Amino acid sequence: MGISTILFLLIISIKFGFNGPELLENLRKIENFNIPVVIHTISKGERKHFIDDLGFDEYIEKPIRYEDIERVLKKFLS
Repeated sequence: MGISTILFLLIISIKFGFNGPELLENLRKIENFNIPVVIHTISKGERKHFIDDLGFDEYIEKPIRYEDIERVLKKFLS
Protein backbone atom coordinates (compact mmCIF):
# COMPACT_ATOMS: atom_id res chain seq x y z
CA MET A 1 0.00 0.00 0.00
CA GLY A 2 2.94 2.33 0.50
CA ILE A 3 1.63 3.80 3.74
CA SER A 4 4.37 5.22 5.95
CA THR A 5 2.20 6.50 8.80
CA ILE A 6 -0.65 4.93 10.75
CA LEU A 7 -2.53 7.00 13.30
CA PHE A 8 -3.59 5.19 16.44
CA LEU A 9 -6.28 7.00 18.42
CA LEU A 10 -5.87 6.40 22.11
CA ILE A 11 -7.84 7.49 25.15
CA ILE A 12 -5.72 10.64 25.26
CA SER A 13 -8.04 12.21 22.66
CA ILE A 14 -10.64 12.62 25.41
CA LYS A 15 -8.21 14.87 27.30
CA PHE A 16 -8.42 17.34 24.42
CA GLY A 17 -12.21 17.42 24.32
CA PHE A 18 -12.85 14.89 21.56
CA ASN A 19 -14.00 11.33 21.60
CA GLY A 20 -12.68 8.98 18.92
CA PRO A 21 -15.49 9.46 16.37
CA GLU A 22 -15.41 13.27 16.77
CA LEU A 23 -11.67 13.34 16.29
CA LEU A 24 -11.94 11.12 13.21
CA GLU A 25 -14.57 13.41 11.73
CA ASN A 26 -12.28 16.43 12.20
CA LEU A 27 -9.29 14.59 10.73
CA ARG A 28 -11.27 13.59 7.65
CA LYS A 29 -12.07 17.26 7.03
CA ILE A 30 -8.37 18.05 6.59
CA GLU A 31 -7.54 18.45 2.91
CA ASN A 32 -5.47 15.54 1.54
CA PHE A 33 -5.63 13.64 4.84
CA ASN A 34 -5.02 10.02 3.84
CA ILE A 35 -3.45 8.42 6.90
CA PRO A 36 -5.15 5.23 8.12
CA VAL A 37 -6.82 5.80 11.48
CA VAL A 38 -6.99 2.92 13.93
CA ILE A 39 -9.17 3.16 17.02
CA HIS A 40 -8.06 1.41 20.21
CA THR A 41 -11.15 0.98 22.34
CA ILE A 42 -12.63 -0.84 25.30
CA SER A 43 -15.81 -1.51 23.27
CA LYS A 44 -15.98 -5.27 22.73
CA GLY A 45 -17.36 -6.78 19.53
CA GLU A 46 -17.97 -3.42 17.87
CA ARG A 47 -15.67 -3.83 14.85
CA LYS A 48 -18.47 -3.42 12.28
CA HIS A 49 -19.74 -0.27 14.00
CA PHE A 50 -16.35 1.44 14.20
CA ILE A 51 -15.25 0.52 10.67
CA ASP A 52 -18.46 0.38 8.63
CA ASP A 53 -20.59 2.93 10.47
CA LEU A 54 -18.04 5.44 11.78
CA GLY A 55 -15.34 5.12 9.13
CA PHE A 56 -12.25 4.07 11.05
CA ASP A 57 -9.74 2.16 8.97
CA GLU A 58 -9.12 -0.48 11.61
CA TYR A 59 -10.18 -1.42 15.15
CA ILE A 60 -8.29 -2.88 18.11
CA GLU A 61 -9.94 -3.86 21.38
CA LYS A 62 -8.40 -3.31 24.79
CA PRO A 63 -6.39 -4.87 26.22
CA ILE A 64 -4.06 -4.54 23.29
CA ARG A 65 -2.32 -7.71 22.17
CA TYR A 66 0.79 -8.17 20.08
CA GLU A 67 -1.25 -10.07 17.48
CA ASP A 68 -3.55 -7.07 17.02
CA ILE A 69 -0.68 -4.67 16.41
CA GLU A 70 0.95 -7.13 14.03
CA ARG A 71 -2.31 -7.57 12.07
CA VAL A 72 -2.78 -3.81 11.65
CA LEU A 73 0.83 -3.17 10.68
CA LYS A 74 0.74 -5.96 8.10
CA LYS A 75 -2.52 -4.61 6.67
CA PHE A 76 -1.25 -1.09 6.12
CA LEU A 77 2.50 -1.47 5.67
CA SER A 78 2.66 -4.39 3.26
